Amino acid sequence: MKALRRRSRATLAVLAVSAAAGLVLAATLGSASSAPSTDAFRYSVQVDCITLDPQNTSSLVDFRVIETIYEGLLAVEPGSGALRPAAASLPEVSADGRTLTFRLDPAARWCNGDPVTSGDFAFAWTRSLATDFAAVYGGLFDAIDGAEAASSLRDAQLEAYRPGTDDPEALWHAWLEAARGTVGLDASDPAVLVVRLARPVAYFPQLTAFGVFAPNHRPTVEAALSFDGRTGRVFLDADAFNDPDRAVTNGPYRLAAWEHRRRIVLEANPHHAASPATPRVVQDVVEDNDPLRLARGFDGDADWVPDLGGDLAVRLIEAGTPGVITIPRAGLEYVSLNCRDTVGGRANPLADPRVRRALALAVDRDTLVAGVSRLNEPPIGSFVPPGAVAGYPAGPAAAAVSAPPAFDPEAARALLAEAGFPGGAGLPPLRYLHNASPSHTKKAVWLANQWERHLGVRVVVESLEWRVYLARRRAGDFHLSRSGWYGDYRDPTTWLDLLRAGDPNNDTGYASPAFAEALAAAGAETEPNARLVHLTAAEAVMLADQPVIPLHQAVGIEWRAPGVTGLVKDPWSTLELEKVRRPSAPEGRGTGPRARVDRAPGPDPREPLIAP
Repeated sequence: MKALRRRSRATLAVLAVSAAAGLVLAATLGSASSAPSTDAFRYSVQVDCITLDPQNTSSLVDFRVIETIYEGLLAVEPGSGALRPAAASLPEVSADGRTLTFRLDPAARWCNGDPVTSGDFAFAWTRSLATDFAAVYGGLFDAIDGAEAASSLRDAQLEAYRPGTDDPEALWHAWLEAARGTVGLDASDPAVLVVRLARPVAYFPQLTAFGVFAPNHRPTVEAALSFDGRTGRVFLDADAFNDPDRAVTNGPYRLAAWEHRRRIVLEANPHHAASPATPRVVQDVVEDNDPLRLARGFDGDADWVPDLGGDLAVRLIEAGTPGVITIPRAGLEYVSLNCRDTVGGRANPLADPRVRRALALAVDRDTLVAGVSRLNEPPIGSFVPPGAVAGYPAGPAAAAVSAPPAFDPEAARALLAEAGFPGGAGLPPLRYLHNASPSHTKKAVWLANQWERHLGVRVVVESLEWRVYLARRRAGDFHLSRSGWYGDYRDPTTWLDLLRAGDPNNDTGYASPAFAEALAAAGAETEPNARLVHLTAAEAVMLADQPVIPLHQAVGIEWRAPGVTGLVKDPWSTLELEKVRRPSAPEGRGTGPRARVDRAPGPDPREPLIAP
């Protein structure tokens, strides 16, 4: 990894008071002996990226970097949500809505100087169809004509594979050639990508701005492939995307350094048409929830802390800390309920929807947001956040979808008794997973208390490191799990598809023929409002089955340093870091002492205060 030059930076001022913890956290805007360097924009996060492979992640932290170092065919304007040209011009759309023609920018270049071609997009999208790579968002590509057939062809190829007889590399190339003739992607002209859809998909142009639809530098990816002689499967060395010496990207920045669990450094791509306002971007990782270290990063102070949460966010808001803002998000926090018949080889009581509904009715969301998170997020009972999509919900099922969340312990107890567990008797302890964080722990323990108090159900809370948490969820090794989802594109399916049977993001194992039928009807519908009616009906079916317990709409709490410009308050978390500017000199900073912490005797303020 590259050695990073240490720099002197101004400090973040925070004032927070927590009487319960006996803490006074006082700090002033201060400066070091020299003005801060303006060659890098720094921000701090509490969880490191997992991968920078655009086709193999669902993490917001990953996509924040991916969508800065890669450029899709189109881009979304932060705030307005309008589509604009990026690596290609806005598409020409056929009269039937099924054929889109994208003309690539002839000046588009990879960071090594190679031209960006239509084949780079076709290869990345086609790769996502192969089950070998287990693409998390592989289902999004099914909108393309022939995509499902190509996936099935690869499955059949692997099933028929004969170890010692068949050549796995030859089979892979044979599949790529077959897919080229099957999938509705025409890249015969390097400057033009023609996309044929299986059906009209009004939001498909939006998908091309999503990081999952970013191109791959084909020579780099192909050089990282290996072939398993036992199974015939293809494996991809993730360092093709994660190693700064190997990754080739086409966005305004390139990956310059990655010190895992410490920092990522991005530098301006010299071959990109845009000239970033700040030549370097640094993401510092601070995993210990220390407020001042989160604000300061590792080599000085952050210019931006995008993901504040928990007690720290509450204290900063209550103190009126300058630069702290709240942004309503197009997302929600919820509990995932495992709907599979078994968990860990034992019968799963949550396979019964009556048990799932009982758990949902025993949660007092108003108390959760006012007394536990203390951020007063809007409580919700729907899965698609209210107001996220214009015209939704629609039709006869709209009332059921938009109904406020119910808190009815008596009805919950009746359902649990009907399912054969009166007062929780006979119900084994349920395991609740959450990714490690004091605020998540506080909510998890409060929820466990709610279920035990109102239903007699014992819940064991497990706080896990991020990667372990994700692995356990994807393996179905849980009963309940903390979950959150921000919309990826402006359509209800960005949430509803999470619960589609077979979707890689469906960690609940939920499968409902009625839900699938309503989604299929929406997929076949070309009239926009009628389509939303079908999607509303699908959500109503799903909510009645209760594979999830929606808790509250997401809000973003972030801090921005004085003088930073170019960050837009966007509910969809859309960023254009290449337009962000740091002040040439500290504004309002540099006149006071360095930050300090004055702590009165008492418990550690970073320990969660559990509500009764």
